[in-house]
Amino acid sequence: MPFLDSWAESLTTLLLQLFPRVSTQEARIALSALQRAFTDAERIIPGLTNELVNEIVDSVEHVEEVPA
Repeated sequence: MPFLDSWAESLTTLLLQLFPRVSTQEARIALSALQRAFTDAERIIPGLTNELVNEIVDSVEHVEEVPA
């Protein structure tokens, strides 16, 4: 998949690694659909996965900065 950036490839790999952890056919179908959706979205909107990951990281960093 030459159009995938490193984050998209990592996400695709992560979703593949989740397959052994799910026990139902419905869950495997859902993971396949999610993987396909991310792959299609990245092909249509290059860099989307990178932006999504950056937003998640920024959100987590923001939460960590809040004083307890």
